[in-house]
Amino acid sequence: MTEGAQTENFSTEEEARLAAEAAEACPTRLGPTLLSAVVDETGNLIRGRHAVSASRGDVPVGSYIVNFERDVTCGAYVGSVGLPGSSGIAQDGTVTVVGRAGDPNAVYIAMYDENGNRVDRPFHLVVACPESL
Repeated sequence: MTEGAQTENFSTEEEARLAAEAAEACPTRLGPTLLSAVVDETGNLIRGRHAVSASRGDVPVGSYIVNFERDVTCGAYVGSVGLPGSSGIAQDGTVTVVGRAGDPNAVYIAMYDENGNRVDRPFHLVVACPESL
């Protein structure tokens, strides 16, 4: 691929360079490509696909860690407030997700209310990982 072709999907050369660095940092990792977890407000893993555990995070309120059976470093993480059951509506909240520092198989989740305060809420997490790069 030529340099011009690499950058045509990016608005700047810097974005293209960062994308190339990220791709180099994510070598081929075999394993399931779609993973999920449903976690209650106390940090218990209710169900999931290739999720092995969930727990409270390092902050007493509104932080969680979900562990998967494979490396998720190169995955895309999507979190949403949601009840673990099949009925009802969860209280409003904002979810932020990021790979857990120092643990390639884990995702860190932080939960906030509408005022930006940390709160405990149940959530759903989906991780889409590349099959290979």
